[in-house]
Amino acid sequence: GLLVEWLGLLQRVKFVSHKTGDEFWQIVNGAEFIVMPSRWYENAPYGVLEAMALGKTVICPHLGGLAEIIQNGFNGFLYKNGSIDDLADIMKRLTAKPEIKN
Repeated sequence: GLLVEWLGLLQRVKFVSHKTGDEFWQIVNGAEFIVMPSRWYENAPYGVLEAMALGKTVICPHLGGLAEIIQNGFNGFLYKNGSIDDLADIMKRLTAKPEIKN
């Protein structure tokens, strides 16, 4: 929440816990982009694959399988693992210039 508040995005960001089925698809469909802030190596990140299948821009750390799926700036965006500043920069760019989304 602090990063979102600092970026002035409280009205535009929604934090959601684990969702499944129609509720999951409805949330993803309504999103401008998806942030997957994983701190662990994920070799088969279904959430990323599902968001990409719906044509959503995905932001995730340069880590494990995530970095193998996402080509930075092409089909999503990668930030330095653990770097809130990198994540914030990408979020600011995407909200300021929606046309740079994939």
